[in-house]
Amino acid sequence: QQDLPHTRKHNLPGARTSFIGRERELVEIKRTLAMTGLMTLTGAGGSGKTRLALEIARGLVGVYPDGVWLVELGSLSEGELVAQAVADALGVREQPNRPLAYTLADALREKKMLLLLDNCEHLLDAAARLVDTLLGSCPRLRILATGREAIGVPGEANWPVPPLSVPDADSSPTDLMRYEAVRLFVERARLRLPSFDLTPASAQAVAEVCRRLDGIPLAIELVTGRVTALAIQQVAEGIEDSLSLLISGPRAATPRHQTMRATIEWSFALLSEPEQALFNRL
Repeated sequence: QQDLPHTRKHNLPGARTSFIGRERELVEIKRTLAMTGLMTLTGAGGSGKTRLALEIARGLVGVYPDGVWLVELGSLSEGELVAQAVADALGVREQPNRPLAYTLADALREKKMLLLLDNCEHLLDAAARLVDTLLGSCPRLRILATGREAIGVPGEANWPVPPLSVPDADSSPTDLMRYEAVRLFVERARLRLPSFDLTPASAQAVAEVCRRLDGIPLAIELVTGRVTALAIQQVAEGIEDSLSLLISGPRAATPRHQTMRATIEWSFALLSEPEQALFNRL
């Protein structure tokens, strides 16, 4: 059995922006994760799965004496690399003539640890095999995963991540900040334009944008990048052509998170050929 070389308790990135809303989800997901070996946060592209998972993981660093470890799978193209990515994150060395999954299972057998497997959707078969091996050998291990769909192993708890709450058409301007989507819009708009605030003139336009974007966090964050270039009323009017408007993601973000069109294309690429044909017909 290998001793893990870490002196740190996690490899999670620091939060660069505030986390908005989802108070109920944070509590309930942590409670469920404590009772199951695997919990997968699922949802459409841009729904905030990764951000929610990271927020949960940061809040659990003190719970797991052997650490909380992020394994990012989004950039991998081969299923065989999944186990290697986990080993690299944990500092586990591969052993000659032995499957790496078994080496990982031995290394983690007595560890009370949380693994965060992010963006599993394009490597589901490989992720399922590794998770099944680890959970079968490591009773104190917990795995929190994210993906467009569940991994599909026995005992998995699936948590569909909902969109942020949005105001309805009858909401009064004074009530708008009760809605998660509006709070996210205002917080992110202020990063671009510190003087931005909800006013009687802007409140209706902000509410309309949040409704039209269905409370999808990525879409809201992308559209707030246009606030410095366009008045909020212009943004609301331009939302009809939302795929061309939502193109202002951070340059350091993964390509599929820089535009909503790229996010949709990533989802489309995950479909089988018959599913793609059906999608095109629809």
